[in-house]
Amino acid sequence: AAAGRVRQIKEALRASDADWAVEGTLSRMALRALAGTRGIASVLVGMRREDYVQDVCAALKPPLPVKDRAASWMQLRDRLAVLHARA
Repeated sequence: AAAGRVRQIKEALRASDADWAVEGTLSRMALRALAGTRGIASVLVGMRREDYVQDVCAALKPPLPVKDRAASWMQLRDRLAVLHARA
């Protein structure tokens, strides 16, 4: 059930903003969403394990324009609300 939920959230991220549509983990997509949003100056990430660090580096390697993404965040909010209502 959890894997299905992660898949749905990843689909919602991809549909909300093309810059968020990267391959890999949900955390990679979330980091790109935050790092590419104007007004967010820093993002704290867990680095307890080496694979966490590698995931962060991979997430930030492709170019990511920083811009106003208010519309993308609202689309994501609406898509996640639909998913939550179905659960």
